[in-house]
Amino acid sequence: MESWSFTLGIIEAITWPGSVIFCVWMFRNELRALLLNLSKLRAGPIEALFERELRDITAATPTNPSALLEDSLSERHKEIIELAKRDPRSAIERAWQEIEHLMRRAAIQNDRSSPALDFSSPVRAMAFLLEIKAITVPDSLLFYDLRGLHNQIAHLPDFQPKEDTALKYINLAVRLVARLEKIASGGTG
Repeated sequence: MESWSFTLGIIEAITWPGSVIFCVWMFRNELRALLLNLSKLRAGPIEALFERELRDITAATPTNPSALLEDSLSERHKEIIELAKRDPRSAIERAWQEIEHLMRRAAIQNDRSSPALDFSSPVRAMAFLLEIKAITVPDSLLFYDLRGLHNQIAHLPDFQPKEDTALKYINLAVRLVARLEKIASGGTG
């Protein structure tokens, strides 16, 4: 009798885990598809947050034309806009790279110290340009806002922004780039 109770106890103990393992094995393809969809759903709130932050930044940016003026854009910027139609994520990356490059170039152009300062970080370059008053506080705030949005793109591989969202980002980036180009060429922001 004791062996019968012992055997029954073991069967009861493994029934629940065994059932779960069996169900997972039977529905493995469906579960795999479900998990892939869940990872896509996770990006939904992130996308909404990204778009809200971008809308707030756009509203807070002085002289806010609603659309890009095609004839005032350089070929580089037109290429970034075309890229946004195919791959919005890459377009935002490219726009940010343009900002970083010009931020460093503007800082190097305005650096009169000996030995020259290290501007390998765009944040360090921005701090320098603010310190020498080559760039305005609103432009520095725009830089930090665009940097924060770019970091969301860079660190969330499942997040794929929409084309119109990328175009709004590029619009803001182009305005900052125009100011940085002026500073880098010896003008003031």
